[in-house]
Amino acid sequence: MQSIYELGNWLMDVASFMPRSKCGLWTRDLVTIYTLANLVIFGSFMSIPVSLTLVRPRGSVRLGRASTMAFCTFILFCGGGHLLENVGAFFYPAYRFFAAWNCCTAVASVATAFLLPWLIAHPPQCQQPPRTPLN
Repeated sequence: MQSIYELGNWLMDVASFMPRSKCGLWTRDLVTIYTLANLVIFGSFMSIPVSLTLVRPRGSVRLGRASTMAFCTFILFCGGGHLLENVGAFFYPAYRFFAAWNCCTAVASVATAFLLPWLIAHPPQCQQPPRTPLN
């Protein structure tokens, strides 16, 4: 357990990094626009898994469990990347952690990209309740 703790400390260590807002010619207005845009993108990304898993009209097309998990994982990593890119890079420069996050995003992206053609070729079979004749 000690090694996981040490890895976490190393990933989150910001002692040798400077926040992005302290580098270059970032103005307060530019940081604000960048922050608001990334927060809106993050919120939009987070709404997609909610829609895929919770908000489904009755009788709508259903995705299989594997495709739902793949898309949700991909979207969560992408949306989280926008949050980390902004909050982290500007205010808490844990660039090692961001690199690890980007690697996870890459794995989720590749897995989803490879899964998608197979899912299109083999859509999940939805079980429909048997129809009863009207009296």
